[in-house]
Amino acid sequence: MSNVNLSAKPTNRRTLLLLLAVSIAPFIASYLAYYVWKPTQTKTHGQLLPIQPLPAPSMHDLRGLVVNLKQLQSKWVLVMADGAACDTRCQRKLYLMQQVRTAQGKERVRIERLWLLEDEQAAVLPPETTLGVQIWRGMGSTLLDALPVDAGQNRRDFVYVVDPLGNQVMRYRLDQDPVRMLKEIGKLLKNNEALG
Repeated sequence: MSNVNLSAKPTNRRTLLLLLAVSIAPFIASYLAYYVWKPTQTKTHGQLLPIQPLPAPSMHDLRGLVVNLKQLQSKWVLVMADGAACDTRCQRKLYLMQQVRTAQGKERVRIERLWLLEDEQAAVLPPETTLGVQIWRGMGSTLLDALPVDAGQNRRDFVYVVDPLGNQVMRYRLDQDPVRMLKEIGKLLKNNEALG
């Protein structure tokens, strides 16, 4: 008389079903996460803008040389617009852009800073914050006019981020937390190393 283990068959079936469930679970979880449980809020600190190219008209810098946005391609560009007199708000933006760039450490070489002058007055330059800043006469240019601003807002209240392809990406209000801004731009650089 042979010894047949009648309990072996259900155990093998349970093991097979368990292995199948463990194998399929990640696919089901990823499907649910992507199609069902979509996040309702973005975690960005700055305001995301529709990604579209900014115009690159010819302008002049303070030395009278012809410049345009294409010269800064391959770099991330922090852009601000303000008058040449550079009031307190203007100086805060220059300082903020300087700190954001400096905080990126060795990655700071991937960032340019651009100040578009909104008038033709002689620029009053705070030397400690304008070192290395591109300063262009933007009055009447399509680039200056293309910086997105909502009704009732002033583009002087924002720092804009332009990607290495010349596309507008996001903007930050001057009254936002600067630490969160510099961390977010650091992540942007890290996650887009192939861009520039």
